[in-house]
Amino acid sequence: MYGQSIPENGFDLPYMQMNAEQSIDYEWFEQSLDQAIASSGRTRAHYEQFWAESDSRRQRAASGEDAYSFILKHANHMSFTDFYLYSPLLYPKGAPPQSVHKAVNQLSVAFFDRFIKGDASIDIQALADKLGVSMN
Repeated sequence: MYGQSIPENGFDLPYMQMNAEQSIDYEWFEQSLDQAIASSGRTRAHYEQFWAESDSRRQRAASGEDAYSFILKHANHMSFTDFYLYSPLLYPKGAPPQSVHKAVNQLSVAFFDRFIKGDASIDIQALADKLGVSMN
């Protein structure tokens, strides 16, 4: 997502991104803003600009023909790691690590089977619905 500009209509190739709900929730971002400003010395404008650019890039990347952008409900950035498997009392309420990992694994395999193996019978959206994962 970072680096060169993303075309306005997304990528010409299949693309999938998975987002932790808390990572793309502006209210969560705003709650941590004062702490980030205090610890980094950067301005609110800097962080606001970064948020706007990240959101725009995320939206453009997910706008291609074969693009999928999923939101894992109640998850946060650490939900993609095995941290919560070792610290089960700390995971975000509503995002048990086994469920998050199952969704990540099944969606990844389905995406690769669909676009690398060429299995056109795979319905990625139906799988996401079955797993309780929403599309962005």
